[in-house]
Order: sequence, then structure tokens, then C-alpha cells
Amino acid sequence: MLTLMVLAGGISLYSFYNSDYGKLKHRVDQYDYRLASVKMAQYVNEKYGEKVCNSDELSVDLWDPSDTRTYIGLRGVSQQDPSKKIYMLYLSKEEVVYLDTFQWDEISQELEQEAIEKTGLENVCCDTLTYSHLTLRKRYHFCPWVATGAYITKYEGDLEEFFAQEKKIRGELPDIKELEGLRINGGITFYFGDTSIPTMRERIQNPSLEYQKKFESGLKEMEEKYQIDIASAVLFQNAFLKMKTVVEEKKSYSVFPTTFLDYGKGETFFNPAYTLLSMSYDQIFVPKAEKARKGIYIFSTNEKECLNTYTCKETKPPEDLKKFAENKLPDWQMDQTFLFQSQDKEGEENYSSRYALAIDTEELYSKKEVSVIGWDITWEVYQLEEENPYPPKVNDYARYGMEDGFMIFTDREIYGENHKNKIYSILVK
Repeated sequence: MLTLMVLAGGISLYSFYNSDYGKLKHRVDQYDYRLASVKMAQYVNEKYGEKVCNSDELSVDLWDPSDTRTYIGLRGVSQQDPSKKIYMLYLSKEEVVYLDTFQWDEISQELEQEAIEKTGLENVCCDTLTYSHLTLRKRYHFCPWVATGAYITKYEGDLEEFFAQEKKIRGELPDIKELEGLRINGGITFYFGDTSIPTMRERIQNPSLEYQKKFESGLKEMEEKYQIDIASAVLFQNAFLKMKTVVEEKKSYSVFPTTFLDYGKGETFFNPAYTLLSMSYDQIFVPKAEKARKGIYIFSTNEKECLNTYTCKETKPPEDLKKFAENKLPDWQMDQTFLFQSQDKEGEENYSSRYALAIDTEELYSKKEVSVIGWDITWEVYQLEEENPYPPKVNDYARYGMEDGFMIFTDREIYGENHKNKIYSILVK
């Protein structure tokens, strides 16, 4: 038996290394990274007609973006400015394509200016989709050049000409058909701020947004003209300023919880508690806020009334939850427990009823410390402390935020029926 297992393993390895991907990986594994950095620097210096990069400043590593065992390459990152990257992507053993991000700031500024003109909203920042967990991201990864935020073409001041040339070059690359309707020049995000809605408290009022039609038609016009997919959101101003900061500092996203499941194109890209209006993959979403009970609000993803699907009623905490609180939080008093329960029929999966829940701690418990225990398949304690604004590690099925005195919880369960029913116990001291 052991001999057969070893033989099977050997055959599997032989098949792998003789596959096109295996040959590419072997070639890349054996590649001299120093030589790669020289070739990358030569590429961008020739492309821009000046010395914009020195090979000594590049840190080179393996780049395997597709996750499909189809493409592999090397990535060079400038140690002086990590936002400047060069990708050396192997299409075959003989053919390599280079992409770089050296002009992204210039390109994104032009895109921002046009977005202002098209939507009428003056507060905007633009980013790539490289590191965000978007729905349909696997289709982008199959053709990795559309998701890198990098370009083959040199931008010379004319966006329409630039994207037309980029489209032409990308159209000659392999596997473009695998995009299945996604636009060939990749995806970007726009974040807009609405100064008339500065905080979560104004967001709760769920106002009618007069600019919705212009916002939708303007961004769709840009998508078609440049053949880019736009994921966008209008946020209340405080959330926008936070998002703009992390984008400008080129940090990972921290404002929006995201999901790994596809419940419909773009529907779950943004946390509806932060979002006033969003558009993604040709669809428009206007999240709706509903008051479930005093100080507790539910946000749907798209003008759907969650309280037609869920009920929110006071209940008693489970005994083991109560004992946990008494043992672990002896100085805290359990004030109220409520059950958030789905009204779906047995076995029915209503993914369109995704929600975010917000607890207004200032309205309910002014001048008191607040802690929340969320109970589902597994549970943890969420606690706010002045010196440490982040809660203890949460379970795999929820995300936590604190905004303008609101505790925000976003359901994020992946398996099991219990994602429909949640118990929240609020503790104070």
C-alpha cells in the first residue's frame, strides 16, 4: 500500500511539472531575481523615456495571482515608494507581459475629476480593486491583468485614448473570454462623501437622494467609454473621510466588512449601515434603515424592508450565556436581550435579506459603558473601552464597528441555518 501511495504521489508530481503551469513555475522558481529586477527597471525606463526606476530599489518576489494554476510571474515593489509596482507575468515559457502602477496616481486623479463632473458630487476618492474581496473576484483572477491596478499602456493625458489602447492590447491576451461579461480594462472603486449627511445619526433618517439618477447614468457612461467596471458608494461624510484616509495612505480597507459569497452582483460589497447609495456591476442599491425597537436599527441592502423578513423582540438570554456573563463580566449588568429572527420558511434560503444591525448606545445608555454579547452558532464578547476601541477577537460570522455612538454588527455567516437567528444581549456598567 505504501509503495502504491509513493508511486501515485510520484506520478502526480510528474504530471504537475510537465503541465504548462508546472513548467512556468519551475522556470520562475529558477529565475534570478536580480536579473528580473534589471529587466523590470529597463521596461519602465524604456516605457517612460526616462530613469523612473533603479533596479537596486526593487524588491522582487514570486507573483501567483490567478489561483487557477494558469499564470505565474514575478512582482517588483519599489522600496522607496511601495505603491510603485512592476509585474512580470508569464503567458507562456517564451512570452512575458509587463504591467506597472507608476501612473496610477495621475490616472486616478483624472478619473476622480470626471466622476465629479458626471455625478455632481464633489467629494470623491478613487482606488483599484486589487486587494478587496469582491463578488466575482475569481473571474478577475483568471485574467489577473484586469485586477492588478497596473497598466501596459503609457498614459499621455487623454483617458479615452489611453483606455482604448489598453483595451486593444488586452484583447490580444489569452483567456479574455473567461471574463464572462466583465469589462476588459478591469475594475476601480469610487467613494463619494455627502456633506449634507455628516454622521451616522443623519444617516439613520434614510433621506431621499436627489442625485441618484445622475449618479447612476454618469458612472455607467464612464464604464462604457473606458471599458472599466466601477464599484462605487456614496457614504455619510465621516465614513467617507475615513475611507479616503486609508486609500490615500494605501492601507488595507478597514471601514467596510465584506463577504466571500456572491448573493448578487455588487449587493454585498458595502456595509449598508455606512452606505447611502451604491452602484456595482450595472446595478444600483439604496440601503434602507428601519427602526426595530428603541435605539436599535436594521439596514437592508436595497430598499427592502427587513422587518418583513425578520422580527426583533425581547427575550430571555440562554442560561449558558447568562452564566458566562456572570462569571466573565461580574461588574456588568445585563440590561436587555433581544432575538433577531428570520421569518423564512423551513429550508428556504433568502440571501437577499442580508442586513446590518446598529445599536444606538448614546440614545439607550448615555454616559455608560456598553458591552454586547452576540449569540449564534458560536459567540464572543464585544466590548468597547476608551483606551482600546477594538473588541476582543470576534467569531467567523460577524463584524464589528463603532461609529458616532453606534455599535454596528454585520451578519457574515457562511454555513448553517443559524445565520437567520441571532440573540444579542446588551450589558452596561
